[in-house]
Amino acid sequence: MRKLYRYLKAHPLLFLYAGLLLALPAYLINLGLMPFIEDESIRGLVALEMLFSGDYLTPTLGGELYFKKPPLYNWIIALFFASTDTYTEFVMRMPMVISLLGFGLSIFYFVKKEMGTRQGVINALLFLTCGRIVIYESMYGLIDITFSWVIYLFFMTLYFQYKKGHIKALFALSYLLISAAYLLKGLPALVFLGLSFLTFFIYKKQFRLLFSWKQFISLPILVGIIGGYYWLYGLQNEVALMGVFETLWTESTRRTPAATGMITTVIHLFTFPFEFIFHFMPLTLLVVVLFRKATRKRIAHHQFLKFNTLILFFNILIYWVSPDIYPRYLLMFVPLFFTVVVYFYEKLRPWRTWHIRLAEWTLFVIGLMITAAFFATPFFGLEALIEYMWLKTGVIVVTLAILMYAFYKQRSLRILWFALFIFVFRIGFNWFIIPHRYTESKDVPCKEASIELARKTEGEKLVTYWNPAKDHTQRYYGKRIINYMNMFYITAEQREILETWSHLEPGVVYLMPKPDLQKVDYVHVMDVPAADESYYVPAVRIIEETERKK
Repeated sequence: MRKLYRYLKAHPLLFLYAGLLLALPAYLINLGLMPFIEDESIRGLVALEMLFSGDYLTPTLGGELYFKKPPLYNWIIALFFASTDTYTEFVMRMPMVISLLGFGLSIFYFVKKEMGTRQGVINALLFLTCGRIVIYESMYGLIDITFSWVIYLFFMTLYFQYKKGHIKALFALSYLLISAAYLLKGLPALVFLGLSFLTFFIYKKQFRLLFSWKQFISLPILVGIIGGYYWLYGLQNEVALMGVFETLWTESTRRTPAATGMITTVIHLFTFPFEFIFHFMPLTLLVVVLFRKATRKRIAHHQFLKFNTLILFFNILIYWVSPDIYPRYLLMFVPLFFTVVVYFYEKLRPWRTWHIRLAEWTLFVIGLMITAAFFATPFFGLEALIEYMWLKTGVIVVTLAILMYAFYKQRSLRILWFALFIFVFRIGFNWFIIPHRYTESKDVPCKEASIELARKTEGEKLVTYWNPAKDHTQRYYGKRIINYMNMFYITAEQREILETWSHLEPGVVYLMPKPDLQKVDYVHVMDVPAADESYYVPAVRIIEETERKK
């Protein structure tokens, strides 16, 4: 046993290999079981409409122009849909999984270059097993992991290209990465560019480089890629580009203090650090190692730590003062945070200070509670949902118990054992919790109703109806009658864009709000859930149009 312990201690890469091996079942088992959430449905629906229209320059949603996000992630999803010729949840979520694993390997690569293999492994595994990733972000096909990965690559490009003295490469690669980030999510990418450039070059006392010829010869990369897309877009569409940018601006600023109120903002200023720790638990509990007087001096004298700290602080400020944000917007900051925390954890670990004892014993208690919870799963009446219930319970509980034993016995490897523990926890979560969620989910009947409607109206024209007397310009979601989830499944099943019409034609099947039914003669087809989920919208086949009584 001692020989194995010494071997593992001398070869931390084995933990990275084990983590990646466990990550595959952890992130893939039942990945496609749950129906899409609303944001996923929007991404997938835009991609489907690109495929069915053959127009990859003009994002649309329900046949209406869609300006809220640039098209790069939709192109990625469309590529996966087209290459598999299926429009399932699993296929839609695969780009996220690939980005997540690529993100983790990138963290390992960059941290290893400055901090050594062990810290590179720890940082990568801590990111891949932090709470928000494990129980939420890795389950849905959203933009944020991919976008955050690109932004993190941009941060590391600044540091390492400058260190090598490759200033031209620094600007060229930075503009290339920020162009990709912009085409993923829009204006936030340019905010990261500006804040990071200012922070980095002021810190390096090289502010003049922002006005050097080396910067200006690389700027056409950014202008060419982003401007090139909009030039092609303008050639194909008569819509004024100013309207596109106004929508992007609204999308990027609607969660600022001006939109949420001063009192909410002030409260958020105090609660934000605690929310950050909470959302990325349990491994963010290692933050206690920063509660030392010598920490600031250590950071100031270590170039990579100082860089991570400054880039983290000055970029996260825009979220710190913006109350209405989601934790997934902060993913690019998590590896910066862990890089600093892991450094001090590794320095203090041999000394067994109170900071280390508190963090490790808290993790140990959490681990015991999770193990006990899985031990109790067979007694919750889930046998009808889960095949081989007792066998799966035994595998998970025994594996978790072994990892907790290793955590207890091998002090220098505790954080690595706990990361593997979290991967196994997620596998158990996939086996037991996700199937139970599926049976309880309100989205499953919505999905089934959408597919049923699409099949009932196969060969007919199916559209949603928007009353032309209604104003949709003040509605954030535009002309939405039903959930985007319903729209996705209808579109995927019929392989035709579900358009929105404001005129009536006999023989056409309309998804029409109940108040508008009084103006038509119709045959009822079925009901589907509405956008606000509080009522159902009838699907009706128009017999003939009648004039509304005045």
